Amino acid sequence: MKINSPMEALKLGIETIYQDLALAENLNVYANIFLGREKLRKALASFRS
Repeated sequence: MKINSPMEALKLGIETIYQDLALAENLNVYANIFLGREKLRKALASFRS
């Protein structure tokens, strides 16, 4: 299988995670990976930037 673009990879569930030591120290690895990607209720979705 050949993946031709980053968006195509993302659709297949493949993504690059860059190492950054300046993240939230109080969160575990899993929480830091998904930081900013938390699902919001539909009522709050309009406030998302």
